[in-house]
Amino acid sequence: MIIKNDVIFSEKYFQGYTKSDKNTSWSVAKAFISALISLALHENYIESIDDPITKYLPER
Repeated sequence: MIIKNDVIFSEKYFQGYTKSDKNTSWSVAKAFISALISLALHENYIESIDDPITKYLPER
């Protein structure tokens, strides 16, 4: 995918996939979550990556 000026300029799918197919993202999801955690640390939404998740999302 190529995005130019906030508009999709080019998009291509391989191995028979189409725009509407569902597929597992694996590393893309991990990279996205890592970026969100980094932002949350930088903006002080979380104090440390060593904190348990229940510190921020308590169990019900």
